[in-house]
Amino acid sequence: MTLFFIDSLFMKKRNKLIIDITKSALFGETVRHPEPISSFQYLQIYKYAKQNGILAICLDGIQKLPKQLQPDKPLYMQWTAATASIEERYQTQVKTLEELNKTLSPHQIRILLFKGFSISRYYPIPKHREFGDLDVYMFDGFNKSHEILRKEGIHVHTANQHHAQFHMNDILIENHEHFLHRGSPRIEKALEEAAETTRQKQTEGILYLPDFENVAYTLLHICGHYKGNDCHIRFRALTDWALMLKEEGKSWHYSDMKKFIKHSYESKMMDLMTLVCCEWFDIVPENLLVKMITVPKKIKNRFIETVFDKKYQRKDEKNRWKRYWGHLYKHFRYAPLRKYLWKH
Repeated sequence: MTLFFIDSLFMKKRNKLIIDITKSALFGETVRHPEPISSFQYLQIYKYAKQNGILAICLDGIQKLPKQLQPDKPLYMQWTAATASIEERYQTQVKTLEELNKTLSPHQIRILLFKGFSISRYYPIPKHREFGDLDVYMFDGFNKSHEILRKEGIHVHTANQHHAQFHMNDILIENHEHFLHRGSPRIEKALEEAAETTRQKQTEGILYLPDFENVAYTLLHICGHYKGNDCHIRFRALTDWALMLKEEGKSWHYSDMKKFIKHSYESKMMDLMTLVCCEWFDIVPENLLVKMITVPKKIKNRFIETVFDKKYQRKDEKNRWKRYWGHLYKHFRYAPLRKYLWKH
């Protein structure tokens, strides 16, 4: 019991540090931490940040700390090297996009970027927002683009029913025929119309969805992953949402987004993420009274647990009995959360 209490106390301190460090990196807040941060704490932060795609962002926050509060030199050097690798990959992705656009633009095929790369634009340092592949939408040039790429010697995989895949400069590119693979035809149509309007306005270069539709798509994407992973969310999804919330009232409005989304589950997830982000990162959206969002305290706490709970994140556990008990644990532990989110 004592060990459980100590472990729980340590995890709470680690989680608070992660929130403070990312807040400092993304919103310029000063981390107030009077006591030294141990090497073991930093190692746990490093592991969590690596798993959740916020390694470079955490380093940005750590570099704002006084020298005496920063990690030991070996871990700091490892962290810096990992961040340099993330930056290098980002530059390769930018170069790859330019090459792809150069290949397809003579054939009047336009490229619209969405998901990870488009979200990185909201970050203070875009190259520090990690993402794996590049997700593109090519309007009516979906099939034609594959023919052109094959002539260039690029192998295009079309077996996946949701999107085609190909590699350039060792970067995986997913070419989507549609934005949503399942879900609301109404929203799919609205996204396609917004993309087409952007194509008409901007006659050259890489395209992005307008802010409102980009926020809507990101929300739907996060919700889809959360449900598909049985109530698990990466910390990076919350930093994405927090930075988009910062733009609320300027390029999009919360009430309009609620009307656009409509669905009960996505609407509840939107409120949950907003409540947590406003609390963690001290965000005050321009046209949103956060006090008006009503979420039961127990539900909010369970949601936060799914971000940090180490028991919940053992998908790669090799021991089948540990996997079994882990599955049983999360089934009962997060039953109230699932019931709240998915009950219409």
